Parts: sequence; C-alpha cells; structure tokens
Amino acid sequence: MVPSTSDEVERLLRGKMSDEMYRRLMNINNPPELHRFIAWAVDLCKPDSVFINTGSSEDLDYIRRRAIETGEEIPLKTPGHTVHFDSPYDQARAREDTAILLPGGQKLPFIRTKDRDEGLKEMYSLLNGVMKGREMLVGFYSLGPKARPSVYWLFK
Repeated sequence: MVPSTSDEVERLLRGKMSDEMYRRLMNINNPPELHRFIAWAVDLCKPDSVFINTGSSEDLDYIRRRAIETGEEIPLKTPGHTVHFDSPYDQARAREDTAILLPGGQKLPFIRTKDRDEGLKEMYSLLNGVMKGREMLVGFYSLGPKARPSVYWLFK
C-alpha cells in the first residue's frame, strides 16, 4: 500500500517507531515524499521496529552492538573493530535471477530483461514481510549532488 495521506504516513511510522525515532525522521529537511517512501517500505517489509541513524558516534556504536548481538559481526581483539562475513547463501549475483526491468516488454541484446511491471510485482512479493521479527535501520547518504530532485521510483 502506498500511503496517500499524511495521516496514513504518520500512522504507519508511529506504529513502528519510538517517539525519538519519529522525531529524528521529522527533523530531516526533505520533502514529504521521503516520509511516504519510508512509510511504504515499513508497510511492505513489516519490521518490528525502525531505527533512524543520524550518523552520530552513538548511533554507529548502537548499530555495531546490534550487529554483534545478531551474529552478523564478530568483535576483534582491537576495541571498536569487528569482522563481517557474508552468508554462504549470499555470495554473488545469480545471473539467471538477474534482469533489467524495461517498460512494455522491451528487450536488450545479450541481457536478460523482464517487463517492468512484472518485475516490480515479483520484487514486492519477495520483500513482503521480509523484516518480520527484525529492526529496520534507516540511514541517509548522498551519492550525488544534494540539491538535485529526489527519485522515489519504486513506489510510483
């Protein structure tokens, strides 16, 4: 469900966030589409809770502690250092399961393609409820110019 009103967005977010995490998210100077996007992801993935990472040293310590608690990382002898191993089931891209999504059934030579609507439907079915019993970590990073228009294409 794509939340269409600010009330739906607030209900979805407050249902999974502490007051502190909700305040952190609302303090981010970004258009309302960001809040809708996160509410959409929360509704789709169904985490038990949501943590908003501000990038502070306290937040990074919390994330490291959680990674050690869940067994994703193992502490090393040097304080503050950990090691992370990927799951044996997560070793590389499986070519037979990878496709470029194109509208209207378009094709590209030598590349596996899939109709965009069909591919998104499949992706959403795989993500539905994937975070039950888990905490969703949300962090914000800029990989390009900060002033360019945001793209929230996944849920449009």
